[in-house]
Amino acid sequence: MEKVKYDSIKKFFAMLCSILIIWNVPVFAGCAVMEEQQYIEKQINVRDGSITFWTKGEPYLLDYRCLPELYITIKESKPGVLKDGDVIYFETSKDNERYFVINDFSIESDGVYAKEVKITKKELDNHIAIRISRGDTKKQGVIKIYTTPYLYGIDSNETENLPTFSLWLDADKTKENNLFSEEQNILLNECFMDVLSSKEAAIFVQAQSQSELEKKFPKLTFTIGENSLMWGSTQRELEHTIYINQNGSAMISLEYLVYIAQNLEDIGVRIYDYHDNQNGDSYIVYAGESSHRIFVEKSAIQNDEGIFENVLEQKDGINYISLRWVAKIFSIENRIVWNDEQKTITLG
Repeated sequence: MEKVKYDSIKKFFAMLCSILIIWNVPVFAGCAVMEEQQYIEKQINVRDGSITFWTKGEPYLLDYRCLPELYITIKESKPGVLKDGDVIYFETSKDNERYFVINDFSIESDGVYAKEVKITKKELDNHIAIRISRGDTKKQGVIKIYTTPYLYGIDSNETENLPTFSLWLDADKTKENNLFSEEQNILLNECFMDVLSSKEAAIFVQAQSQSELEKKFPKLTFTIGENSLMWGSTQRELEHTIYINQNGSAMISLEYLVYIAQNLEDIGVRIYDYHDNQNGDSYIVYAGESSHRIFVEKSAIQNDEGIFENVLEQKDGINYISLRWVAKIFSIENRIVWNDEQKTITLG
């Protein structure tokens, strides 16, 4: 298998790759790059019991169209700790004139009723508050808040000194019915929302996509000489027979690769048809941290290592590709199992 470098095509492919990634951006949980943020727990003694807060944020990805989701769960240690009329005030940190406001706000509650409190215009930028109502004190109160932020003061092309926003309980004693009237604010989550530059965001998205792919990639079993595929425990009939070529490689129809990719979109795999006059028809496949362009007419595949020629072969007018290349395209090269007795190859 020969590998050739083509700088001009590689530059074009890199540009196309970045465009397509931006077009298809899922929202991913996490505060640090490549690490999913877990719920942060904070218990605070109140009256004759306690209130526990669980908070979790997601990173704000600059230059991406999806907004993160932020979560706050509140639970009293026993019924009655939360009183009718109590107000809980939250404040998010500001970095000079850089801050976020709540773009969407939803509340679910059990045992108590909670609703948003309209706060003053001055505090609207980085404050939220909820008021508690309760009649039945026999059921333990649980409140869940879901929000999406809107960022102010940061340009989408900024790359340096980007802030991390924290979440606090506002303990201002002058505020009406403030449940947490203290001498100073109470920190709930130091890393409630991290802001990632477009470059960091691309790395984060790819890393999360790779993790999702590794966790959820199905077991695919191919039998040599047959035209069927075991997808997990389900048998799927194929149109073309799987065979071993003269180089000892197991070959499947290129159509099957397309079919597999299209059926893995729920775990982040993307495949696109592309055509240009110079290179003819091609497919572009994104899977985890990898991206590949398959040049059908030139029988070549391009990835970030270069262009590999003579990858496809034709048989009875049908284009075939090796299962090893299929595994490479889906970033599971180390998850190929050959069963010599049953003449099967399993990916995943």
